[in-house]
Amino acid sequence: MMPEHYITTAEAAKIIGCTQRHVRRLVASGKLIFKQIGIGYLILRSSAEAYDGGKPGLKLGQKINRKKKSKNQ
Repeated sequence: MMPEHYITTAEAAKIIGCTQRHVRRLVASGKLIFKQIGIGYLILRSSAEAYDGGKPGLKLGQKINRKKKSKNQ
């Protein structure tokens, strides 16, 4: 079994592509796995890497295929 690896809110924000404040909101809403250390948080790295931004059907790093609408539709 691999050891759990925890990261700071700043590192989690960089991985997710958001602000530290948003990471703290995700923690508060239960969307990220964390440990509370004093008044701060350490985020489980795999939890941050797996977070998909709440968009159904999308995974981290997956590109969105957008079709251009024709003028006739």
